[in-house]
Amino acid sequence: VNTASKALIESGGGMVTQDSSRSALTGMDEISMVITEVSDIVSTIAAAVEEQSSATMEIAENISQASAGIEEVNLSVSQSSMVAQEITKDINTVNQSSRQMADRSDRVSLSAEDLSRLSAQLDQMVSRFKV
Repeated sequence: VNTASKALIESGGGMVTQDSSRSALTGMDEISMVITEVSDIVSTIAAAVEEQSSATMEIAENISQASAGIEEVNLSVSQSSMVAQEITKDINTVNQSSRQMADRSDRVSLSAEDLSRLSAQLDQMVSRFKV
């Protein structure tokens, strides 16, 4: 190979190497930009996940408070139910006592009528005996 051909091959080979280096650098720059974009996206997702986690914790706290409120209401309803049962028992006792009093009142009335008849009979008997 002559010197001119050798120089041409060497200089052409240098151009290929420079082009390859430029392509490699350009590719690396593009990869770096993609990595930066992916990193930004990951950071955005991490921030969103953190916000969602915070919101979830707040919702869980609200649910816990609502559950405690419901337990209080259930306890109050249970106590009210027990009081209502006691009131119902008391009303039944009063009703029973009223019926007993009505029965006794009827007996007293019958006894009074009997006494009245006996008194009338006694008056008739006494009136027959005049002293």
